[in-house]
Formats: sequence, structure tokens, C-alpha cells
Amino acid sequence: MLNQPLHTLQLRHRHASGAEEWSCPYCGRRLLINLSPVRRRTVLAEGDPTALHIGGGGLRQTMPAPFRMDATPRLPVVHDEPGPIPVTDALLPWIRWMEQAGL
Repeated sequence: MLNQPLHTLQLRHRHASGAEEWSCPYCGRRLLINLSPVRRRTVLAEGDPTALHIGGGGLRQTMPAPFRMDATPRLPVVHDEPGPIPVTDALLPWIRWMEQAGL
């Protein structure tokens, strides 16, 4: 998609759980990023679904002006990480073993 708007996400808050809340000051997109124990990205507010959102700086108070991406090469598309693996009876022995091993 040429002429796709490029928005820079800003780190807004680090929660006690370790999750990070990122938001786009231009379109209002909000994400909650968990890195452990399972990598997960939760969209809290969609914002502009046509814009390409990239990570940016931290805890800014100013709203930078958006710019448009008009040239190639394009930035790679990053897809959502898979959610947690469902726990089944077949996994329980492995989970117990990892807990006993301190993993």
C-alpha cells in the first residue's frame, strides 16, 4: 500500500505486571504489549486501521505531525503474536515438570 500513513506509537505506561501500554497520538490507537510469560499484543483501541504503526520513543507529551510513506522499500508487516497455548491433559505432565525445574 503506497501512500500509507505512517504513525509512531509512544510508550505511555509500564504496568506493575510488566505489560506496556503504547498509543498513537495521531489516531488514538492503543495497544497493550505483554512480553512474558507469553508474548501477546492486545488492541485496546483500533485507531486508523489503514495506518502503519511503528514503535517510537517513550513518554512524550508532544504530538508529532504524521507523515506519509510514499517510496519503496516498504517496512515489513508485523503480525500479532499467537495467544497462549491452551492447557490440555496431555500438557499437564510437562507443565508440572517445568515448574519443578524452575522454568
